[in-house]
Amino acid sequence: MEQQLNIQEKNGYKNLKLQDLDEGNHIIIEKIYDIPRELQSKFDGGKPYYSCGAKYDNDQVSFFLNHAHIEAYNKLGGIGTRLKITLYKEMYTNPKTNMEMVLKKFKFEKVD
Repeated sequence: MEQQLNIQEKNGYKNLKLQDLDEGNHIIIEKIYDIPRELQSKFDGGKPYYSCGAKYDNDQVSFFLNHAHIEAYNKLGGIGTRLKITLYKEMYTNPKTNMEMVLKKFKFEKVD
């Protein structure tokens, strides 16, 4: 089911927090940049994360994807491509602590 996300404004930028999607729900965005901007993380072992520009609900917004999601996002077209982004959850056992955790993951599909 399509879900409406709130656009958060900070320091003059409009951002979407994809993690606020409910499991199984999705949003529709339109890519406005061909290549996301790579940023360095202070967390997650310093792995990069990516700022993606899109049109959402008639606003130009940014949202962030981690290294695990960016390849799937990049494969699906360039500027002007409409994408459906769906959140799903996956169980993960941390090998260091042997604790089970819930990971939020995203599925990307082209929309005509």
